[in-house]
Amino acid sequence: TSQPSTGEVRHALESLRAGGAEQIVAITLSSQLSGTCDAVRAASEAFRAETGIPVLVVDTRSIGAATGFAVLAAWRAVEAGQSAAEVAATASRVALSSRAWVTVSDLRHLQRGGRLKASHALIGTALGVRPLLRIDDGALVATESVRGAARARRRLVELVVEGALEQVRSPGGQLDVAVHHTGDDLGAAVVADELRGAAAEANLPVRSFLQGRISPVLAVHGGPGALSVVTSVSG
Repeated sequence: TSQPSTGEVRHALESLRAGGAEQIVAITLSSQLSGTCDAVRAASEAFRAETGIPVLVVDTRSIGAATGFAVLAAWRAVEAGQSAAEVAATASRVALSSRAWVTVSDLRHLQRGGRLKASHALIGTALGVRPLLRIDDGALVATESVRGAARARRRLVELVVEGALEQVRSPGGQLDVAVHHTGDDLGAAVVADELRGAAAEANLPVRSFLQGRISPVLAVHGGPGALSVVTSVSG
């Protein structure tokens, strides 16, 4: 989540220009959790002033698969022949529809990253407490805590399904789900299996179900044993 330099962003924009781009859509991590969005905006303003090529920046106000689902939606919009403004609007809509949940095994990693008080991390780790966190309006927010990994996984599944039922209220909505982890293959497999069963029982219209490891860039903040689940809806 470290911020790229404006020079790096400018290089990427120039590469797109060289490839014939007349309009550019840039989709970024949450501006609340990374300086990437601000760096892209700053470089884009200078780039447009010098070249006349507009850059539409989409702050997904999330991270990980939630940002990935927005990128996939944008790609589908491009394939469908939508304009740059329509592509950006589609990406923004999908990003805002997404819900992201996270649980970690060691609170000290969040504390080191400035996302949790040191005293809370020390007490929570000593008691074997696993927090359940969500991305709320771009920021990481602790919602509740559960003792033990198994209980945390069960509660995570419950929260995801409850949220998904609200997400798919509109007719025609399709649900995309991603389960990611930092080295906890077994835990992720358990969560994925329980989610599939709970989704089927709740008659959720799941279109895709992804499972894999979290990017090392994000894993460094969650530490080993972190699990995340993202749900996103598109029409």
